[in-house]
Amino acid sequence: ATGALDGRSATTFPADRHRLAERFPAVDVRHDVRLVVDGKFITSVGGGMSYEPAFYLVERLYGPEHAARTAEGLVWPWDLEAVPHLIVPGDPAP
Repeated sequence: ATGALDGRSATTFPADRHRLAERFPAVDVRHDVRLVVDGKFITSVGGGMSYEPAFYLVERLYGPEHAARTAEGLVWPWDLEAVPHLIVPGDPAP
Protein backbone atom coordinates (compact mmCIF):
# COMPACT_ATOMS: atom_id res chain seq x y z
CA ALA A 1 0.00 0.00 0.00
CA THR A 2 2.57 2.55 -1.16
CA GLY A 3 0.15 4.83 -2.97
CA ALA A 4 2.26 4.62 -6.14
CA LEU A 5 -0.87 4.48 -8.31
CA ASP A 6 -2.82 7.18 -6.44
CA GLY A 7 -4.31 9.60 -8.95
CA ARG A 8 -3.52 7.27 -11.85
CA SER A 9 -5.52 4.90 -14.01
CA ALA A 10 -4.89 1.16 -13.78
CA THR A 11 -6.45 -2.20 -14.47
CA THR A 12 -5.96 -5.70 -13.11
CA PHE A 13 -7.31 -9.23 -13.41
CA PRO A 14 -11.09 -8.90 -13.88
CA ALA A 15 -11.95 -10.83 -10.70
CA ASP A 16 -9.76 -8.44 -8.67
CA ARG A 17 -10.90 -5.05 -10.04
CA HIS A 18 -13.58 -4.54 -7.40
CA ARG A 19 -11.13 -5.36 -4.60
CA LEU A 20 -8.48 -3.02 -6.06
CA ALA A 21 -11.01 -0.19 -6.27
CA GLU A 22 -12.17 -0.79 -2.69
CA ARG A 23 -8.70 -1.02 -1.24
CA PHE A 24 -7.23 1.89 -3.22
CA PRO A 25 -9.98 4.45 -3.80
CA ALA A 26 -7.50 7.02 -5.17
CA VAL A 27 -6.80 4.75 -8.17
CA ASP A 28 -9.01 5.06 -11.26
CA VAL A 29 -9.61 1.33 -11.77
CA ARG A 30 -10.57 0.77 -15.40
CA HIS A 31 -13.01 -2.00 -16.28
CA ASP A 32 -13.23 -1.16 -19.99
CA VAL A 33 -9.67 -1.88 -21.16
CA ARG A 34 -7.09 -4.68 -20.98
CA LEU A 35 -3.98 -2.47 -20.99
CA VAL A 36 -3.35 0.85 -19.23
CA VAL A 37 -0.25 3.01 -19.59
CA ASP A 38 -0.16 5.91 -17.14
CA GLY A 39 3.21 7.59 -16.84
CA LYS A 40 5.82 5.01 -15.93
CA PHE A 41 3.18 2.48 -14.89
CA ILE A 42 1.86 -0.25 -17.16
CA THR A 43 -0.96 -2.43 -15.87
CA SER A 44 -2.95 -5.14 -17.60
CA VAL A 45 -5.57 -7.77 -16.99
CA GLY A 46 -2.82 -10.40 -16.82
CA GLY A 47 -3.50 -14.07 -17.33
CA GLY A 48 -3.53 -15.05 -20.98
CA MET A 49 -3.26 -11.41 -21.99
CA SER A 50 0.14 -10.98 -20.30
CA TYR A 51 1.83 -10.79 -23.69
CA GLU A 52 0.09 -7.49 -24.46
CA PRO A 53 2.09 -5.29 -22.07
CA ALA A 54 5.26 -7.09 -23.17
CA PHE A 55 4.58 -6.39 -26.86
CA TYR A 56 3.64 -2.80 -26.00
CA LEU A 57 7.05 -2.34 -24.35
CA VAL A 58 8.88 -3.89 -27.30
CA GLU A 59 6.96 -1.56 -29.62
CA ARG A 60 7.74 1.51 -27.51
CA LEU A 61 11.41 0.69 -27.04
CA TYR A 62 12.32 -0.88 -30.39
CA GLY A 63 9.53 -0.03 -32.81
CA PRO A 64 6.49 -1.72 -34.28
CA GLU A 65 8.53 -3.93 -36.60
CA HIS A 66 10.31 -5.58 -33.67
CA ALA A 67 7.04 -6.01 -31.79
CA ALA A 68 5.46 -7.66 -34.84
CA ARG A 69 8.41 -10.03 -35.29
CA THR A 70 8.43 -10.90 -31.59
CA ALA A 71 4.70 -11.61 -31.65
CA GLU A 72 5.03 -13.66 -34.83
CA GLY A 73 7.77 -15.74 -33.22
CA LEU A 74 5.40 -16.53 -30.36
CA VAL A 75 2.49 -17.15 -32.74
CA TRP A 76 0.53 -14.37 -31.09
CA PRO A 77 -1.40 -11.66 -32.92
CA TRP A 78 -0.22 -8.16 -32.05
CA ASP A 79 -1.85 -4.91 -33.06
CA LEU A 80 -2.07 -2.26 -30.35
CA GLU A 81 -5.11 -0.71 -32.01
CA ALA A 82 -6.95 -4.03 -31.73
CA VAL A 83 -6.33 -4.20 -27.97
CA PRO A 84 -8.75 -2.29 -25.74
CA HIS A 85 -6.30 0.09 -24.08
CA LEU A 86 -5.82 3.48 -22.46
CA ILE A 87 -2.66 5.51 -22.81
CA VAL A 88 -2.99 8.49 -20.51
CA PRO A 89 -1.85 11.69 -22.26
CA GLY A 90 1.55 12.85 -21.11
CA ASP A 91 3.05 9.36 -21.09
CA PRO A 92 6.80 9.99 -21.27
CA ALA A 93 8.74 8.69 -24.24
CA PRO A 94 11.37 6.06 -23.43
